[in-house]
Amino acid sequence: LGTMGNLLAKKKQKNPKISQADMAILELKGQRDKLLQHQKQIQSAIDQAQKVAAALIKEKKKDRALLALKKKKLHTRRLTKVLDQVMHMEELISGVETAQRDKEVFLAMKKGSESLKEIRQELSLENVENLMNESADAVESQNRISEMLAGNFDAEEEEAMNRELDSMMGEAGVTMEQLELPSVPSKEPTLLEQKGVGEAEEEEEEEEPLPPPAEAVPG
Repeated sequence: LGTMGNLLAKKKQKNPKISQADMAILELKGQRDKLLQHQKQIQSAIDQAQKVAAALIKEKKKDRALLALKKKKLHTRRLTKVLDQVMHMEELISGVETAQRDKEVFLAMKKGSESLKEIRQELSLENVENLMNESADAVESQNRISEMLAGNFDAEEEEAMNRELDSMMGEAGVTMEQLELPSVPSKEPTLLEQKGVGEAEEEEEEEEPLPPPAEAVPG
């Protein structure tokens, strides 16, 4: 089952896309390789003709030696032509490969330019202003929550929470200078706070001593 699964997975894999430039390069390289093989054959024929001519000269067979040299000359001409064709093939291959690289660079630059344009649109002045407004609204909401919570604890609870906060800051290695201090809350006193102030004033009035009675003036 494992082997069959692997085979099915391989069949499902898409073959890599081959562009026209890739096909052209493959064809040109195939023709170049054939020319190089033909070049080796011609060079071998030239070497063989040279050996035959040298052997015939030693045998004093001038006419046949001259014929071998003529064959060598013909092979040399063919070799020159093949070398020119190989050179032309190499230039074509290099040109197509260079053009392909230039195209890839152009497409990459085009894609990068489009991405940069999209990023700049996202970072337009309107979007930045909206983001700043959202941040300001979030800060204002946090301040309102802090103000609402400020009047729900007595002095003892506030002192206990401050001690706990100081302990947490000490464990985290955070100093007061590193903290972002909240803004001073500005709100009207609640009814309970007003009542508390009124009761305190009444107690002070009750505890105030009465003035001494006036002494009788003798007749």
